[in-house]
Amino acid sequence: DRATYKMDLTARTTGIFDLISSVRDNWGSYFDTTKYVPQKFYRYIKEGRFRKNEVLYFDHDKDSVLVAKLDEKTKELESETGHSTVKNVQDMISGYYYLRTIDFSKIKEGEVITINTFFDDKLRPFKIKFVGREIIKTKLGKIRALVLIPMMKKDSLFVEDNTLKVWMSDDLNKIPLKVKAKIYVGYLEVEVKKVKNLRHQLAVTE
Repeated sequence: DRATYKMDLTARTTGIFDLISSVRDNWGSYFDTTKYVPQKFYRYIKEGRFRKNEVLYFDHDKDSVLVAKLDEKTKELESETGHSTVKNVQDMISGYYYLRTIDFSKIKEGEVITINTFFDDKLRPFKIKFVGREIIKTKLGKIRALVLIPMMKKDSLFVEDNTLKVWMSDDLNKIPLKVKAKIYVGYLEVEVKKVKNLRHQLAVTE
């Protein structure tokens, strides 16, 4: 019974990649509009033959989370497990939105921000390094941006440690503008194409 923002993230492969190993993922979070913490998180994963469906229910009064595992086909409840967490814990979606609440005028270049997140049945501190500020060229114009590097170890996708780099608008919107990473088959790059209904003026320089 709390007011929340509902964030829904979908990902799917297209073209030849869809024929090799199709992806149909749906992640989402209900993010408290005043406390800036998740109340509920879900993910429905379909990647090749891999399936995973689960829903997390957060109880911030008790610093706990209930993990509901769902059947990979019917999505009916299979099991529930309770876990202890820490104060104001985030999920993997809400953690990125929580970044938007941070006042970067008070963060020094090179400083590492730690956000406690709960993921894969574990408490996982998510560390992001604030690199500095840049002006980048986008389809929306040249925009002042905050440069962030999520502290991540190399894995089956990323070829190097801390290879992911994120540009976020240096204004009150703090929207993602660009993401770049070195992967085993080259470089992965994502850029903003359009935005709408922004509450604040975008930090366009020209």
